Amino acid sequence: MFSFAAETTSPLDSWVFSDDPISMNWLSVQCGLRCLLEITKPWMDDSIWNEPFQESSNYEYADDHRVGREDLDPELADLCDITDTTTEETNPYHWPLRMLCPLLRIPRHKCGASRITNFMGRLLPDFVNLLAAKEPRALLIMSYWLALMCTSVDEWWVGPRVTLECRAICMYLEACGDRRIVELLDFPARSCGFKITS
Repeated sequence: MFSFAAETTSPLDSWVFSDDPISMNWLSVQCGLRCLLEITKPWMDDSIWNEPFQESSNYEYADDHRVGREDLDPELADLCDITDTTTEETNPYHWPLRMLCPLLRIPRHKCGASRITNFMGRLLPDFVNLLAAKEPRALLIMSYWLALMCTSVDEWWVGPRVTLECRAICMYLEACGDRRIVELLDFPARSCGFKITS
């Protein structure tokens, strides 16, 4: 929680506008959860965290590793070059979209914190590397997840971080000049209170 909490509320302080790799630590630490869970598996049954981790693993998207684009948002799938034969191994956007798209269909009042936060702990290194390189499609996917967090999770350690990061990504992507991406920014922009001007 403390690694995720933001010390600032300015989007200009986001990792999106920084070349310092440390500025992404808030996300990198969360991504390390996957490794920790594997290492601590022998003791998990006796842990106070066992029940929350089990609960967050039981959602419908947790292990949806289907090939192709079925049940993915068609516009996001098109943007990310996902076809009927795309796999997680052939496209780094496939797995994040497999996790994200079911969340986009759930009514906001039914999206519990554990259901949404699970996303960041399941991101694979290839996708995180695209985020670090500020690849626009990866940033767009991340902005959708941040938008879900903005509208569904009300925790002291979440609000400032997700709002500033979502606004920063919206600012960055609006300036990138790719009309396909700007047209898909409506949901993230509305969720974090960013006004698209172009």
